[in-house]
Amino acid sequence: MALRNEYSWDVALLPIIGAETAPGLGMGVTEDSGGTPANAQIAFTTGVYTHTDISSVDSAFSAFGAALKAALDADATLTGTYTVTWNGTTGYTIVNDLATTLDLGFTTATTTEHGTNLRRLLGFSANQTGATGTTGYSSNVRPYYLVIPAIQGRSSYSREKESPDIVNEAIADDGSRVFIAKATADKVGSWVHPAEIETTPAVFSAAGTPTHKAMVDAGTAANDVPWSWEHSFEHLRTHHHRVLVIDGSDSEVWEVRADGMWFDPSRWAGTDQPLWAIPFKGRKIGAL
Repeated sequence: MALRNEYSWDVALLPIIGAETAPGLGMGVTEDSGGTPANAQIAFTTGVYTHTDISSVDSAFSAFGAALKAALDADATLTGTYTVTWNGTTGYTIVNDLATTLDLGFTTATTTEHGTNLRRLLGFSANQTGATGTTGYSSNVRPYYLVIPAIQGRSSYSREKESPDIVNEAIADDGSRVFIAKATADKVGSWVHPAEIETTPAVFSAAGTPTHKAMVDAGTAANDVPWSWEHSFEHLRTHHHRVLVIDGSDSEVWEVRADGMWFDPSRWAGTDQPLWAIPFKGRKIGAL
């Protein structure tokens, strides 16, 4: 069974890093065939995106790979035709149809901090240089907004059920009752991700995500999982984010309920082992 969570993001609400004054995403792109290189700056300052396309469930969200391809192909300086693909276990791959050098510069973006945001989102540890366009580049670290649970299954899963606020009841002094009911009920559900880890897996697709931010050691090149469970809950509170939960053959789009928006891990099974249970309380939006 495969299990992973993918979180949406709003570019306008991304972290403001360093000396930057506004959030955004950006990178420099160079096509070099041996003459005068073609240099372009690709930037995003707005847009609400997901890794996997969920627009069939909620049209307000766009797949970022398609948006990045459109921006690359639309740039008048670049001559290549680009392909940007997303895979939940290997990340992003960016190629074009030119057998000449292609460089992706995140520190050469117009705003370096925007380059940091895009580098993290795409799952790169540094600038990408030296490959041809037809070879391209693939993520070498786990991208932001992706969680792969340690155990590939949800514990105490209620599946979707009706929300308890579907009916409100008032009882008068004489015992008569009045009901106010919704015509349709929200579908809610809850589960626990058991036995989450404290350490950082050193392999992109390895199961497990650090529970606490303090466990993420962003200073080492081997850090392939730079986004923790604690990061994910902080992120959820910044917008009405969607969470795509891919569990085996099920691909369900959820949002987190207000009573589940805080980071509330507990020791798994009451032990003193460094394993944590992560509760999830959501409202189901639909299924892909």
